[in-house]
Amino acid sequence: ELNDALVAAAPASSAAKGVTASNSIVRWLEIGCGVGNAVMPALKEHACLHVLGFDISTVAINLFAKKAEEEGLSARINICPTNLAEADVPDGFLSRGALSSSTQPSEGDAEGAVDFASIIFVLSAVPQPKHALFLQRSRRLMKAGSVLFFRDYFENDMAQKRFSDENKIDESTYFRVDGTLSHFFSRAELASLFCPANGFELIEDKVVERDVENRKDNSTMHRRWYQGRFRCV
Repeated sequence: ELNDALVAAAPASSAAKGVTASNSIVRWLEIGCGVGNAVMPALKEHACLHVLGFDISTVAINLFAKKAEEEGLSARINICPTNLAEADVPDGFLSRGALSSSTQPSEGDAEGAVDFASIIFVLSAVPQPKHALFLQRSRRLMKAGSVLFFRDYFENDMAQKRFSDENKIDESTYFRVDGTLSHFFSRAELASLFCPANGFELIEDKVVERDVENRKDNSTMHRRWYQGRFRCV
């Protein structure tokens, strides 16, 4: 479902029109790519697709690279361990692998070479004061008019209600058992983040609500996620 949604978003970018043409190249930026589970099926199905990916885990990046090599897809990926909350992309990264030098912006041009991007359950693990900077660094890799697909935890999700006060940092941010962060967004907060000042404008959004059954303990959790598409401006 996610792969279909992201590939379908590509024609919204002027550079991605004709996505099915054999000579077209569509570049997908996945921030928080992990071991490549989201992008690998799409890479196999769409020969025009090239992937640029980051993850804070070196282990995950190495596993992704190994899987891509085994599937003969290494030439269409460009991945590295990077934490955009702490640093920008490595120098020269856009000129390697899936993004050839012919796609690079001219000197002084802030626009990148990516046609569409995804940030899926990643921003909630970034310290809140760095949310805007994280998005600004992401935006610099994308073309004007390209599309960002975003999904993350939303306020009053059952997972939020299950956190104890001992794990609470503020009204919407908590520490997980493993020490990572879990932030639950509000519409007002997201509107302030995905704004022209940070390089984005809203295309469409919705709150996804779903009851998830846990058969082991015979309980039901009411989950809430925010899902949106944003255009780079």
